[in-house]
Amino acid sequence: IKPYSSGSRNRKAGAPKYSGRLEVWAKLERPNDAVAEQKTHSEASALNTTELTALSNILSIAGQLSADNITINAPKVAVVGGQSAGKSTIFNVILEGINSVARFPTGDGTCTKVPTILKLQKGSSNAVQVSAPGYSSPLSPSASSAEIVAAIKAAQRTILVNEFPGYQDDHVKFSPTPVMLTAISPNVPTEIVMVDLPGMVAGPQAEDVKSMVRGQIISTNTLIVSAGKADNDDGVDEGLALARATAPEAIDPSGERTLRLYTFWKQARDIRQDQIKRDINAAPPQSKAHVLDLKKSSDGNLVTDFAAGVPSDCQGTGRLVVRLANALGPLVRNTKDELRQQLETEMQRIAARLDVIGDKPPDESRIAKRLQPVQNILSVVGHDLDDNCNDMTHTFNAELYALGGDKIDEMRVDFWQLNLFELPFFQGEQATLQTVKNQMELWIKPFKELMEAFYEECNKSIEKVLAELEKLDDLPMAFLDEIKSMWLTDAKKAVEAMTSRLIPPDNKALWVPGREDESALEKMMNKPPSKTMTKEEMADYLSPDSLKSLADVCDEAKEKLAAQCKKISGEEFDYKAGKEPPMMVQMLVVVRKRILESAKQWVGVGSAYENPTGQMNGFVNKVQEDIKQTCIQFSKFERKVGTNQSCLECLKEDKYEVERYKVLKHKELLQHAIYEVGKL
Repeated sequence: IKPYSSGSRNRKAGAPKYSGRLEVWAKLERPNDAVAEQKTHSEASALNTTELTALSNILSIAGQLSADNITINAPKVAVVGGQSAGKSTIFNVILEGINSVARFPTGDGTCTKVPTILKLQKGSSNAVQVSAPGYSSPLSPSASSAEIVAAIKAAQRTILVNEFPGYQDDHVKFSPTPVMLTAISPNVPTEIVMVDLPGMVAGPQAEDVKSMVRGQIISTNTLIVSAGKADNDDGVDEGLALARATAPEAIDPSGERTLRLYTFWKQARDIRQDQIKRDINAAPPQSKAHVLDLKKSSDGNLVTDFAAGVPSDCQGTGRLVVRLANALGPLVRNTKDELRQQLETEMQRIAARLDVIGDKPPDESRIAKRLQPVQNILSVVGHDLDDNCNDMTHTFNAELYALGGDKIDEMRVDFWQLNLFELPFFQGEQATLQTVKNQMELWIKPFKELMEAFYEECNKSIEKVLAELEKLDDLPMAFLDEIKSMWLTDAKKAVEAMTSRLIPPDNKALWVPGREDESALEKMMNKPPSKTMTKEEMADYLSPDSLKSLADVCDEAKEKLAAQCKKISGEEFDYKAGKEPPMMVQMLVVVRKRILESAKQWVGVGSAYENPTGQMNGFVNKVQEDIKQTCIQFSKFERKVGTNQSCLECLKEDKYEVERYKVLKHKELLQHAIYEVGKL
């Protein structure tokens, strides 16, 4: 294994690094002075008990955070390999070597479903501890190996049940949250922390497991132990292939931080053993592979056996631990500042998130804080509503101008017979009133369209409000729904109120003049402008210029007048002949002309260039004033929200209760990790 150098092409941006070259690993078989020298070197390079405990705690915390997609790249030794490559067996032989009863689960199936952190710690007596988030083993000092294996499996199960509801033991599930196994023994020659990762598997979980293992080893402050059966060619070994991968991200393609570990040495073919020996002898010291040859002891346990032809410093679990410990110590010390930086950066992210969601459930001050930006947005949009209504009122005015008094159809004047018992001044009075009503009824349709447009504009405005409020990421959905409901309810009520005030009901039977809730348009229909007959009108009525008057009458009306004349007096009237019409026709023409002129003045006219006249002017002003006052009410809507009990109750809802619990848990873990970094 080579230490990482600053020029390495495999360094991931932002990942921890260290520089300097580690010395050649200690050798297995040495004379006493060499062993003493080795001990001095090991003690100088390896982690002491305090550092070892701190690192194991940091690794446990990093694993717990990883389960929630928070990546902390802590320095470590990670053992990778294919399923049943003998990884767990390696740890068991190491434990056997220090006379510990602790054991890893082993077998032909999937034994390691979560990372297992093994901490070898020197102590005055033997002890074993198994722990995991949500699990603590009740192991007694006299616990057997079977009880310890059962505790590890129980810890794994606790993790998987918490993360995969409905999990059963026969389910193939994996998690990055680790189990911690601490083996304390007076026989520990070199203290170390190692991580046993789940083996690569085939089937539907293959990519998930590979992705999890990749995440554990991709950081340049991770020393990789690639374990594989000695009989397998390196080219087909899954663990080595992953360690040497270049895509999707480079891990360690040059092998600078990977130690190749061959297991099941006795099962390898002779030709394969010879090839491995040649490769080891030819490699530089820091790149030499390691061999683990095993045999059964008299009590049936697997123990280290000597592999003939393999350098003594490149075989056996004792030398493996020394090599790894001497590499891990400097790595940890040289990368602790960057590890601290990772943790502090994550703490800053958590602090920023807590600023949004709060570190405690909402109280009155937090409700007021959450309400302030809501009211600001509502105030702006409420004021904008008035400006947005200008276009629709301009459209309404234009439609009304097209229905002015100057646009009354002559044939809609229903006056075809003089009343012999009425004075000239009163002739056609009811016909004038009806003509005005007929024309002003046409205003109802554009007004209703205006109300529909107004409601739609209110709907657009509240959608704009909601879009802005959703960006705040701090408001319960029930609160947003309540605001929308209140806004649209107010808009609907406003439309209903304006409709009731300004136009008559749809049922004409209710159009009773002078009733208490008579609309503005009805009042305008029923109240004619004051007018007296002028001398000219009286003279025209008594001595009409019949031919001149007829020139302004449409042919359809002339035919109707001729038919009425014949029906009433029996006189024939051929208006096409250009002869003087009968007196009755002359008087009818004068009255009808007066009705049209009176209706025109009563109804009024308007254009885009001049202010409207008559009742049109009054109706346009009333409509505009009603919309303006309604918009003013909407501009004050933010005050209504601030005092509405339903809205305030919604803001009391703790939308982030679950997230806050997790974030505070992450904060606590990170604070603990930062404290532990101080011990490195």
